[in-house]
Amino acid sequence: MRYFKKLVKILFLITIGLLLSEVLLLLIKIKTIEERDFIEYPDKKIILCIGDSYTFGGEVENKDSYPSLLSEMIKEKGFTAVNLGICEADTSTISEKYINFLKNKKPEKVIFLGGSANLFGYKSPNKFFFENLRTYKLLRIFFINLKSWVLSEKSKKEIYANHIPFEIDLYKNYPANSENYYTQKTISLLFEKRNFKQAYEAAIEGLEKFPESINLLWLTANLNFKLNNIKESEKNIKKISEFAYKSTDLNDSSLNAKGIILRGLAEWDIINYKFDKATGKIIQALKYMKKLTKYDIYVIKQTFLMQSSLSADNIYEELIEISKTNSEIAEDKNFKKLIEYFKNFKKNESQVLNWIESDIQKIINISKKNRIELYIMTYPYPYTKVNDLIRNVSQKNKIKIIDAEKYFAELGESDKSLYFKDTDHLSAQGNLYLSKIIYNRIFENK
Repeated sequence: MRYFKKLVKILFLITIGLLLSEVLLLLIKIKTIEERDFIEYPDKKIILCIGDSYTFGGEVENKDSYPSLLSEMIKEKGFTAVNLGICEADTSTISEKYINFLKNKKPEKVIFLGGSANLFGYKSPNKFFFENLRTYKLLRIFFINLKSWVLSEKSKKEIYANHIPFEIDLYKNYPANSENYYTQKTISLLFEKRNFKQAYEAAIEGLEKFPESINLLWLTANLNFKLNNIKESEKNIKKISEFAYKSTDLNDSSLNAKGIILRGLAEWDIINYKFDKATGKIIQALKYMKKLTKYDIYVIKQTFLMQSSLSADNIYEELIEISKTNSEIAEDKNFKKLIEYFKNFKKNESQVLNWIESDIQKIINISKKNRIELYIMTYPYPYTKVNDLIRNVSQKNKIKIIDAEKYFAELGESDKSLYFKDTDHLSAQGNLYLSKIIYNRIFENK
């Protein structure tokens, strides 16, 4: 009887806690970093484009993303396309954004493209059972929102810090003409305003005053690549590479920077389809790095999964050896999860594919419930397992498919080099080609 009373008391307290959390959720209004302000289009019907960096337009300016280009094509039809893409978004994030959008506006049509980030990304599919429980979800949302509310400024800094070797405070007023002033200005123009030309001008102005700045060299290399100045970008990378390979007498901080630079050089190899070389640089980089960010995990997984020299077991063995010689990274929680991922690679891959299928089914059900015409698109890049899964789910549910992979596979090599910006992301021309494919499928039924 005594234990029963205790149990009743615990259940009562949990119920009160849930009710309080419901009230607090109504009071606390959080605007996350990734959310875009919703713009009303009262005189036009909406085609909502949901997905990852392919939808967002990861390597091009906003005007050259496929939703922007599609909008121009469909305005005479009385439609506009809304871009709800998020870089590196997994299918769970995409479905959550879709649900939130429907609270404000109902689109006539939806185009979904996603799944690759689940394979390369950081989030684990093992939490599904708990995430489907209402009590768990409610508490989780409350604590995540509360944490976001308290730590939003810190989170913003961490997101930008993934792109450059050295962190700076993006919300501090640095003295005019200081190195950090130019870095801060360039980052703002590049990642917030996505004005590549002005960002490039700011970076060049900074490099004229601080020619050895690693931050500005990285940013200039990135911008040169985005602006198709490939040879100039290679010069920037070469200069950074000289620092990474020639510096020998380094303190702990500089060694960590060297590791981050080597990891960045691996990205450059990926862009140039040199996956095996990228793998070698990643292994070198991990010998120096002190910790890994979520973005590092994304790049490292992508690098390893797209090369052919090492099996998952080989990679696991390499990571174990690194943990023996680099004691600091061995204690890093993200590095530990990377080891665990490759230790159980086949099981993890199977779980991820189930995860993707579950979320696509969720998006299909939401669309059917709201009587929204849904189109599911394959990736233009041959992500074979994800694209095959997309086709199978579409066929099983009798959902219209836009098979972008098929159209891009028919291109000649010269067109492929023109249409792809890096390894897999599309250039402005590639997005225009994709927009035409989408237009023909939706409005011409081709």
